[in-house]
Amino acid sequence: MRKISSELKAAILLARYHCSRPARPHPTFLSQQRLANVLGITKNQVAHVCNQHFSKLEPKKPVPKGRFNVVRPGRPRLLIRKGKPFKLEHIEWLVSDATLREQAGVTIANRCMLLHRRFTDMRISHTHLLELYR
Repeated sequence: MRKISSELKAAILLARYHCSRPARPHPTFLSQQRLANVLGITKNQVAHVCNQHFSKLEPKKPVPKGRFNVVRPGRPRLLIRKGKPFKLEHIEWLVSDATLREQAGVTIANRCMLLHRRFTDMRISHTHLLELYR
C-alpha cells in the first residue's frame, strides 16, 4: 500500500465532492470504487481519505456507557440489545410523561410487567429499564 500524498488527498476530495473542503452532509458525485479505479489506488484508501477529512471536522462524540447504545441522537433513546430490538414506539411509551405519571407509585419490576402486557412481544428486565431511565 503506497502512501497517499497531500495533493492526491486534495484530488480525491475534489473529484468525489466537487469542492476541496466539503462539510459532512455533502452530496457525492463519484463512487469510491470508480474514483479508486481512475487513480490507481484501492477503494479502502479512498474511504480512508474521506473519513480522515470528516473526522477532523467533527469533534468526537462520547461513547454512552452501559449495555444499550443510542442509535438516534436527539430523539428518545432507541436501544440495541440481544434478542428482539426495541422499536421507537416501545421507548416512546416507556418514557412518555403520561406513562410516567400513571406509573408513579409502581415498582420497576411491575413496570416491566406492564410493558409486557401492553406489548406482548416485548420483555425487559428491571436492570435494563433502570438503565433506560438514567
